[in-house]
Amino acid sequence: MLKTILVACGFLLAFAMYAQENQSSATVQSTQTQAQSQVQNVAQPQAQSATSNAQSQTAQATQSAEQTSQSQNAQGVIQTVVEEEEISVEGVAVQCNCPKDKCVCPKGKCPCPKANTECDKAKKCPKKSCPKDSCPPKNCPKKPCCKKPCQQSACTPQANCGCPIMQGNFGLDYVCNNIEAGQNEIYQETGIKFTFDYYADVYSNPSGGENQGTNYTHIMIFGANVDFEKIIGLKGASMRISGAYNTGKDLSGKIGNFFTISESAVTGGWMFYELYYSQKLELPWDDVLVITAGRMSMADSFASLPVFGYLGSGAMDSTAESIFFASPFTSSTIATWGVVADYQTANDLTFSYGLFQVPPNVNASDWRGTDFGIGSDDGYMMLMQVKWNPTFAGNLQGEYMVGGYFFDGYDMARLSNSASFKDEGFGFYIQGQQMVWVDENDPNRNITVWAGLQYSPTKTISAITYQPYAGVQFSGFVPCRPNDSIFLSWTTGFFSSDYNNNQSNCETIFELNYLFQVNQYVSLQPVMQYVLNPNGQSNIDNAVVLGGQIMVSF
Repeated sequence: MLKTILVACGFLLAFAMYAQENQSSATVQSTQTQAQSQVQNVAQPQAQSATSNAQSQTAQATQSAEQTSQSQNAQGVIQTVVEEEEISVEGVAVQCNCPKDKCVCPKGKCPCPKANTECDKAKKCPKKSCPKDSCPPKNCPKKPCCKKPCQQSACTPQANCGCPIMQGNFGLDYVCNNIEAGQNEIYQETGIKFTFDYYADVYSNPSGGENQGTNYTHIMIFGANVDFEKIIGLKGASMRISGAYNTGKDLSGKIGNFFTISESAVTGGWMFYELYYSQKLELPWDDVLVITAGRMSMADSFASLPVFGYLGSGAMDSTAESIFFASPFTSSTIATWGVVADYQTANDLTFSYGLFQVPPNVNASDWRGTDFGIGSDDGYMMLMQVKWNPTFAGNLQGEYMVGGYFFDGYDMARLSNSASFKDEGFGFYIQGQQMVWVDENDPNRNITVWAGLQYSPTKTISAITYQPYAGVQFSGFVPCRPNDSIFLSWTTGFFSSDYNNNQSNCETIFELNYLFQVNQYVSLQPVMQYVLNPNGQSNIDNAVVLGGQIMVSF
C-alpha cells in the first residue's frame, strides 16, 4: 500500500513539473500572481509527499532519498525559469519582462534598474522614486519627491519638494505665465510671437585697478518672430524683426584693463537691430539647408558656444572677445546686411558660410542701425565654420566647432601708427563644450566642460594674437535648486607686439558665478571676477570685481 502511495505521489510530482515547464516557457510576460502560482504548484507535491512519507517509520531512508530528488527537481524548474528571465524579489521567484534589458517588478510598483539580458537573480526592486521629468500633479509632498529634488519644469509653481526656500516667488510665476499665455494666444491667432529680452549688470571693484568705482549697463531687445508657415502655409519660412535700447558704461574704464567687464556693455542708445528672412529646406536625403538673409549679427551664427551666454564677463560672452579687436566682427545689438547658409547633415554636422557688409562706422558710438544703404567705401566680412553636435554614451551632449574669417575693404588703424590703416586681415578659432557626466535619475544634474582658442595672426591690427579659454559648469548640485548652475571660467589674452609699444604681455580674467534660476523666464546671477595683470602691465594692481546680473527673457 505504501509503495502504491509513493508511486502515485511521484507520478503527480512529475506531472506538475511537466506542466510547470510548459507554462513557464509559454508565458514569459506573466504577472507576479502567475509566478507565485507556479512556485506553489512545485511546493504542494513536496508537502503532500512529505506528509505521506511521515506515516511510516520503516521507510525513512527511502523518504529522505525521495525528498532530496524532489528538491533538486524543483530547483531545476526555478533555475530554468531564471534562465528565461526571472528575478527574485524579497525571496519570491517571479517572472519578469526584459525586452530591452529592463525588469518589470510585480504589481507595477516601480521599474527595476537596468539588467543584463538575463535578469540578475539577486536584483531587488528599488524604492519608489519619481519618474523622469515629472512630479505629482498638484503639490509635492512635504518630503522630497525622490532622492533628487523634483524638476522645476514639472512641478507646480507652489511646489517645494521638501525645500522651504522654494515656496513661491511673490507672484512672479503668475505674471510670467500670463505673459507667456498672451504671447501664445497672439501667435495662435496671427502667427506672430512677440519677444522681449533684458540683460542688466552692476559691477564694482572694491580693490585693485587704477581707480575704484561702480558701473551699471543693460541691453534691452524687443521684437517679433513671424511664422509664414502658419500664416500663409509657406513651409519652413520665418522672419525676425527687432530693436534695442542700451545704456551704461563698462567698469573697464576705471580699472584700466583690456577685456570688457560687463557682457551688456555695448553701443548705447536706441537702435534698429534685426530684420532677416529665414528659409528651411528639408532635402530628400534627410539633410537640411537653411538660408538666412537680411540684417543680423555675425555672432548669431559663428564663433559662439551655448555656455557663453551664461558668463558675466564680456571677455567670453557670446564670443571670445579677441575676434572683435582683430576684425569688424559684430554681436548683439549690432547688425548689418548679410547672408548665411547652414547645411545640416544627418550625421550631426553643420557647414556654415556667411558674407556680411561692414560699414566704416559699424563700431562708432553713434551707430543706430538705420542706414540701410551699401556704400562704395564699405568693406565685407566672410566667415566659414564646421560644427559637430555629437552625443556620447547615450545622453552626453557636446558641441564642437572650427572656423575662420577674412575681411577686406574696411580700414582698421594700425596699432603701431594710428595715422596709417590696413584694410584686410584674417583669423581662426577652435572651441567646444562637452557634457562629461549626468545623473541617470535626474538629467538636470550634470557637469559640462568647455575650452577653445582664437588666433589672429595679423599683428599690425590685432591687439590680441592668442586667446585661450576654458571652464566648467556644475548644474543641479545645490540642494533644493535643481535648475541652478555654478560656473568657473578662465581666459588669457596675449597681446600683439605692436600693441602698446610692446609694453603689454598678457591679461587674465578668472570668473566664478552662480546662476539662480528664479523660473524659466527670470534668473539672477551673482558674479565675482579677478583681473590679473590688467592691460598686461605690472604697474596696475590686480582687481577684484564683485557684482551680478539679471536676465529676463520672453
